[in-house]
Amino acid sequence: MNLVIQQDPKGCGVASLAMVCGETYEQTKSKMGDAAFCWEGSFTHYALTQYLAEAGFCYQFWWAYDQFKMQADERGSRQSSPRVIWPIPTPFAEAHILLTRGEEMGHWVAMDDQGEIFDPVRGRGKSIGEYDVTQIVGAWRKKEATK
Repeated sequence: MNLVIQQDPKGCGVASLAMVCGETYEQTKSKMGDAAFCWEGSFTHYALTQYLAEAGFCYQFWWAYDQFKMQADERGSRQSSPRVIWPIPTPFAEAHILLTRGEEMGHWVAMDDQGEIFDPVRGRGKSIGEYDVTQIVGAWRKKEATK
């Protein structure tokens, strides 16, 4: 995986996709067009999954909260429970894209199959323990069908 630095203020998702797909920032942004920053100028997991699928990848999502285990919050509303083990044992795929909590909003980073984080702002050599991770997307390039 090669480091790709984001070129736009909210371009971390585009840069992370470029790293996983082996593209440049400009190539990925160009292919996405307006969808690159479709939600209030930010990158969404909807754009992420569509791009991965169209680029020939299979993917698996993991969230910090267990959608099948509910608990009541202080107001009595039912919420998903935090996972007991989080982040899940990583790495588990050929490549990963992680949504982390940033200072003002979420921040997307890439992670290789050895667990090294590639941050579109901070650079290489980081570890998952340095981030507050809310989602992990594992990605595998689809194999060509054999006859």
